[in-house]
Amino acid sequence: EICKNARRIAVLDGIVDSTNIGAIFRSAAALGMDAVILAGDCASLFGAKTARAAMGALFRQCVLEMSGAETVELLHKHFEEQPPLKGKSILLKGSRSTQMEKLLDVL
Repeated sequence: EICKNARRIAVLDGIVDSTNIGAIFRSAAALGMDAVILAGDCASLFGAKTARAAMGALFRQCVLEMSGAETVELLHKHFEEQPPLKGKSILLKGSRSTQMEKLLDVL
């Protein structure tokens, strides 16, 4: 329900470097992403390095932390209501993993 009205979602999968998480949050804010989902084994969202690298962007975005399987299920439901080409989009960023491959299959 949290992401129901989100039109642009960034999904991070397996990003283990805190500084990279923070930098991606800054980029997501600059790109106008409505929500960021941390799927699978990502670095801590609340670490000092993450917060410093994000420069406040953590507090301006809807953020969800969930397993890869939960992310696949959420996005599948999200895009069933309105396909990506009808005004919704997703940005995937992550390491190679089976969950990322499942996300690509869903979309």
